[in-house]
Amino acid sequence: MRFYIESDEDSFTDRILRWVFSEKNRERYLKYWWIISTIRIAVGVSLLLLMILAGYKFTHHPW
Repeated sequence: MRFYIESDEDSFTDRILRWVFSEKNRERYLKYWWIISTIRIAVGVSLLLLMILAGYKFTHHPW
């Protein structure tokens, strides 16, 4: 599957696109996707809890 247009000259953009869409990089992306998504969920949940707890803690102040 090609995501870029092939041209006769080998430009810098073509080389970057070939590197990004290479088989090795796709395997790497899929291999570590679950780690990245787990970290994102953990950070999101912890920020949500901090906002909820801090919101309840400071609701009695007038500002």
